[in-house]
Amino acid sequence: MDQLSSLKLLGSWADSHTHRVQLALKLKGLEFDYQEEDVVNISPALLLHNPVYNKVPVLLHKDRPVVESVVILQYIDETWTGNPLMPADPFERAVARFWCHFAEDKLAPAVGAVFSSSGEGQKAAVDQVHENLKLLECELRDGAFKERRFFGGDKIGLLDIVLGCGSYWLAVFEEVMSVKLVDPESFPAFHAWLRDFEEQNEVKETIPAIDKLLEYARGVRQMMLSLSSSTSTSVPATAAANTTGNDDVTIDAIDASTNSESIEPGRGGKERNEPGKIYLPVIDGGLRISTTPRRPLLPLLFFLSFAALLLFFYHSSSSSRSSLLLSSSPNPNPRFTFIIKLLTFDRFDSLRRCLRSLAAADYTGDRVHLHVLVDHFRPLNTSSGATLDRKLEESRRILDLVDRLRWPHGDKIVHYRTANAGLQAQWLEAWWPSSDDEFAFVVEDDLELSPLYYKFLKGLILKYHFDPANYNPSIYGASLQRPRFVAGKNGNKLQVGSETRIFLYQMVGTWGQLLFPKPWKEFRLWYDEHKSKEIKPILQGMVTTGWYKRFGERIWTPWFIKFIHSRGYYNIYTNFEQERALSISHRDAGVNYGKTAGPDSSLLVDESLSFNLWEVPPLRNLKWYDFCFTETLPGRIVNDFSRLRSLLYSLQQQKTIIVISLYQTTERIAKNLICNLEKAGSLNFILLGGNPEFLIDLARRGYPVIDADQLISGIRHDKSVYLEHETDIIREIWVKATIVRKCLELGYNLWLIDGNMIPGSGSLSELPHPAYDFVFAKDVGLLFVKSSPPSLKMWNDDYIHKVVAEWKSLTGSNSHVTEHKNFVYLARKALDDNADVRVDDSAVGVKLGAVTVNRTESKMNMVFWSQEMASALVQKELERLGMWSIDVDSSCVSDVCHKA
Repeated sequence: MDQLSSLKLLGSWADSHTHRVQLALKLKGLEFDYQEEDVVNISPALLLHNPVYNKVPVLLHKDRPVVESVVILQYIDETWTGNPLMPADPFERAVARFWCHFAEDKLAPAVGAVFSSSGEGQKAAVDQVHENLKLLECELRDGAFKERRFFGGDKIGLLDIVLGCGSYWLAVFEEVMSVKLVDPESFPAFHAWLRDFEEQNEVKETIPAIDKLLEYARGVRQMMLSLSSSTSTSVPATAAANTTGNDDVTIDAIDASTNSESIEPGRGGKERNEPGKIYLPVIDGGLRISTTPRRPLLPLLFFLSFAALLLFFYHSSSSSRSSLLLSSSPNPNPRFTFIIKLLTFDRFDSLRRCLRSLAAADYTGDRVHLHVLVDHFRPLNTSSGATLDRKLEESRRILDLVDRLRWPHGDKIVHYRTANAGLQAQWLEAWWPSSDDEFAFVVEDDLELSPLYYKFLKGLILKYHFDPANYNPSIYGASLQRPRFVAGKNGNKLQVGSETRIFLYQMVGTWGQLLFPKPWKEFRLWYDEHKSKEIKPILQGMVTTGWYKRFGERIWTPWFIKFIHSRGYYNIYTNFEQERALSISHRDAGVNYGKTAGPDSSLLVDESLSFNLWEVPPLRNLKWYDFCFTETLPGRIVNDFSRLRSLLYSLQQQKTIIVISLYQTTERIAKNLICNLEKAGSLNFILLGGNPEFLIDLARRGYPVIDADQLISGIRHDKSVYLEHETDIIREIWVKATIVRKCLELGYNLWLIDGNMIPGSGSLSELPHPAYDFVFAKDVGLLFVKSSPPSLKMWNDDYIHKVVAEWKSLTGSNSHVTEHKNFVYLARKALDDNADVRVDDSAVGVKLGAVTVNRTESKMNMVFWSQEMASALVQKELERLGMWSIDVDSSCVSDVCHKA
């Protein structure tokens, strides 16, 4: 264990060279600490341990650094000899090293050339890649690696790691640039190797999600296209980039204090009009093209964007400050407005303590505004012994305290109400953002803030609001309160592991809550609508509903929580050691407490820091928890079949899944179906459809979805099929049939249902009779396919063609195409009765709207209705059956934690 006692890897999440080392350590079974490096703001640790190249990865073993990924791989293999990565024979080791050099020196630059060129130059570059792949194909087929599953033999070896880590970028670039580099027909052996490599569990645990890589690459692509249409466009950048290309043009970043769009004197008025240079003055942290280059701009932009991507992620793995053109943030020093909203009433001593802590905080020289909202005293109750003079004196003392406060950090504004508003109005009326770059930090007067609080919140704003790579519209703010309980489980105590320092949780934390502008505006308008319609903020099973029933309109949190639940939004929380927090509530006697309860936690200050507070992790590293404190997985969108396996794996169910087709289904009908499935315990479902906005919203809420429109381009059949020219129904048939095929290939049983049906009882996780490969309910549109060799053999491309042909024959004939001619009907009609599969055709359903509905009469207990049936009538009939399970906000009316 001594050799494992200090293994630490410095790396970057999308860097293929980092993935090499991570994969090697996993294959060796070694435990290690991982430190994510900012690719722009290089940490002192990276500068210390790799002073020559200043790049990742760096492996620290007993505080001794090893650099360069291939060198690190060999070091790992020689230090820990179990599960060897290199062959024992010296000649075979030499062969492996040779092809590693080939990958670095030949293949990677050739791939890079594809994306730094266009037109005929790009075609030539693609040809060069193919020539290199032919060499590898020959070695796999007839050469040194003949009849091997991997280059290393039966298991992954050094060369597999070097070639395989980074291969996923090929799929990303193919998607973004529409350039096919690895064709399975041209390179069958290499393609088979690549497929086997990516199927290994250790590989799947190591490589990033393709959709995140696609999102990043598409953002760069969009930036590139927008730049190409203008010679004066802001380019995301953080550091000056000096990149010399074949055109001998260099890019410099120079300071500029004006927004001049022509070449003007630079720093200190010195002329910078040197031949062959394009000057990009730094304006508000961005880069601006200030003149038209001598050569066409588009090839240069191709080079800058994709060469930067490729060099960083695949070829050189450089995280060096001097070599990175693109930053993850469009404005590394954004100008945002930060306003402290201090709510106070009649607690003079509490207010004084709070003001002292706010004034003592480190604001890093920023302008921070303080707004103090003083509520008026309540109408006098003579039975309490309160007198007008005493109340007036309390108000004078509070106002005098605020007036005497010196606030040098920004504007100080005091608002004194003319009548008592109460805590709900104090919160709701405290703020309406004047812009999308204005943030409010709401503080009640019995709070005490750490001197570190602002600097920490500023880091969160920069990271999770202004950085596109870490921005998510589902985040409504950040609470400095130490989280205490699970709102959806009767206030059970919340448990968070010590390894988790920052996480996302739906619950609002009122003891020091930072609010983001857009979600707050959305909430205020939602509140106005619901309040005017007398809709109550009731959520079954939530402890906050009990609060509302007890206190009514005296509190505002039940309203906000109902809104958050309906929108699927999340709040950032901290979990510091020894139950410390950047904001503590002294829980003084007042509106919320009959008597003082004392501090809820200990204040985090400089002296108590034993970690780097300013190291804000990437959003992808954070865990998301709903109101039940059940971990959710937002962003699971399949738009490429290569992502389907990881999506199925994320369901963590038995080898049976439910694919729900939402074609022609309204959003409320779809959400009602989801709620019914959750209540029945059927959580292993995937949502399929062609409405990208709705699907994205569902994925944001943690539901797994398949974007059918995106998948269309990924379906590859014979060249006679051109789906882009087909009707919507035929495209739908192709997508459904291909998904069934893919699920069978991956070994999953499959239920396929439409959005116009609901299981009456029971769970679709249960399997039908094991004797059958297929279960058809043709009139309903319900299908079950068992993962079996006969099913997989039968459901091939020829069969899919037959299903499409059945539809074309129906629409081309004189016969009326009825509502029963759904995909399942067509699939059954296309099935050869002589096929070597066992079929059950006895499944039926109960049609909604019948005079009587016997829910036991159907073997599948499936209630269905025509797609043409009006949504209002569907809701009415389902309500009659007790199967309408959502409220006006499309939230489940059952307990919030009904699916836990």
